[in-house]
This record gives sequence, C-alpha cells and structure tokens, in this order.
Amino acid sequence: MSMPNELVFVRHGESEANVANHADKEGDSSLKSDERFKARHDSDMRLTPRGAEQAQITGEWIKENIGEFDRYFYSPYRRTEETMSNLALRPAIGWMENDLIRERDWGEFGNMTEEEREAHLPFSKQNKDLNPWYWTPSGGESLATGTRLRFERFLLTMHNEMEKKRVIAVSHGEYMWVARFVLERMTVSQWIESDADKSQRIQNAMVLQYTRRDPERPSLIADSARWARAVCPWDESKSINGGDWWEIERRTHTEDEIMEKVKSYPRLFSEE
Repeated sequence: MSMPNELVFVRHGESEANVANHADKEGDSSLKSDERFKARHDSDMRLTPRGAEQAQITGEWIKENIGEFDRYFYSPYRRTEETMSNLALRPAIGWMENDLIRERDWGEFGNMTEEEREAHLPFSKQNKDLNPWYWTPSGGESLATGTRLRFERFLLTMHNEMEKKRVIAVSHGEYMWVARFVLERMTVSQWIESDADKSQRIQNAMVLQYTRRDPERPSLIADSARWARAVCPWDESKSINGGDWWEIERRTHTEDEIMEKVKSYPRLFSEE
C-alpha cells in the first residue's frame, strides 16, 4: 500500500476567533472578553466576511491549478464547513466529514485572554514558551501526541483506502503543522525552528499540497510523498518558499552533530 498521489490540505479562512486572538495578542482583549465569544465553543466559530472571500479565491486557484479529486474531506467545525462551502468545488461525489482532521484541542487555555492565562495558568504559559511541540494546554492536547496520533490515523486510512488517488481535506493550521512534521520527516528541533519562522506560517485559506509525482518530470512517481508546496492564493506573497515546490529529503545526523546540539544546553549543575 502507498499514499495518495496527491494529498492536499486547505486551512480555513479567517475566522472570528482568529480576529479575537490577534487583537488580544496586540493588547486589546475586548473581543475575547465579550460574553458572546465566551459562550461559544471553539468548534462553532464562524468565518469573517474576509475569511469567506479568502476561501472563494482559494477555491478558484484549486480548480485552475490542481483540478478534481477522488475524495473530499472536511473538519466538523463551523469555520471549516463554511470554508468548504465557499471553495465551491462542488464535487459530484460530495464531501465527507472527518473528525480526525479537526483543530487541536486547546482546552481551558484556548478561551482565555492573555491576561487570564497569566493570572490562572502561569506555569502552562511558561511551558508553552519553553517547548510548543511537547506542551499540553490544560484540558487539551499536545501536538506531539494527541494531534499527531489523529493525523497518523488519518494517514493510515489514506494508505488503506486511497492508494494512488487524489485527496483534499479542509482542516486547521495546527493540524497542518503536524502534517508537515510527519510528512516532511522533520526533527523536533527543525519543527520548533520552522514554527518560530514567520515565513513558514500557515496562512488562512492556504493550500498545502503533497505529491508523489515529480513536478519537473510528471511521468516519475515516487513511492511516497516526495514534493510539497504551500500557496496562499489570496496573497501569493505569503506563500511558503515563494509558492514553489520543494523536495522532501530523509534527514540523517552524525553522532558529532547530535553531540554539538546537546552541548548547546549547558548542564544545570556543575559536577563535584
């Protein structure tokens, strides 16, 4: 069994939660403190009008640059449902809901303002800053375990049922970051470095495409996903790597290289 020939992820368009969270990080907590925001579960957050427009532009780009698929999936969140509808791909076979590709569970941490996090979950916030890959929000799931296990279960289904097919999934930014970690065979250090790099950010309504087919020699098909690209159709300047394909390589390391990395973390206690 092998992977689909094409595995495409689309992040939802700009949501109400995105706007509220961004304002909160900039020092304006009024939206996240609003009673209406507090009373709505994260899964029920809608797109903004701008987010709907982003999805429409992305849908046109997909039709022009990728084409049709054999299977269409979407996360059971309002913002991904609304994105899926605005893509307007309208497949004759319809779309299938898949709970495995939902957003990362942020638990209590997600609905709190920055000020509330400092007041009520200071150690959790500190741990997030220390290592965002392994960090588990209170009542939620880490990327390293919970989200990754869901992705790998989804990937196993793709191996079992969609070999050599074309698949699209409308999902979420954190989930797509885990997809990058697994499919691009990143180390934890490489993922953390990429996560801190603004040029690697997974934008709203971004298309993340993995393919087994060589973009330069279409007749050549690899055994697994070998090439990737990440395009932001509504503002291509926000695309990763300029929207160009990159080749996925298996990374190996020597003992000396690993030891040099270890030495960058000084021992906390001197030896007696």
